[in-house]
Amino acid sequence: EFNRLHIYFDSNSQLLNARSRLRCVIAHGEWYRYDFKADDRSGGNETTEISVKRPLPFPIEEAIGEIIAQLHLNDLRDELREVAKSLSVVSAISGQHQKAVLNSPGLTVELSWDEMTPLLSGQSFSEVEVELVDGNKTDFDAIVDRMEKSLDLKREHRSKLDRAMEKG
Repeated sequence: EFNRLHIYFDSNSQLLNARSRLRCVIAHGEWYRYDFKADDRSGGNETTEISVKRPLPFPIEEAIGEIIAQLHLNDLRDELREVAKSLSVVSAISGQHQKAVLNSPGLTVELSWDEMTPLLSGQSFSEVEVELVDGNKTDFDAIVDRMEKSLDLKREHRSKLDRAMEKG
């Protein structure tokens, strides 16, 4: 079990309105990571995700520069450049994180359990996150469908930030 602090940034809800997120995840004493995530605008459930990780704290401007260099979509690059000019913290969330990697022939899946508490509201929520690391997407989707039915789980496509903002 790992403790994490998630700090989300935005500028006048520009990223939120574009269905994107920029956060810094701090695993104190281990690493510091900036993540940029953008939801699939075509309506699918694919998410563009780019991360920059270091063992020590580093400036957000440096992270954004590296993220922009890795982005393949020009509109996302432009959005992030614009937002970077006037960033502010929009949410801070404390969390516990547990992870396992499951391997079977032709398929690698990451299974995570997160318990999150937005610092403003103190109202916790949790999630089980299942990610395809390597392998066939059809096989992965079949496993997720079986898990959802047999464990009585409800699929949720909203981000941690969206759910934290809903909690107040």
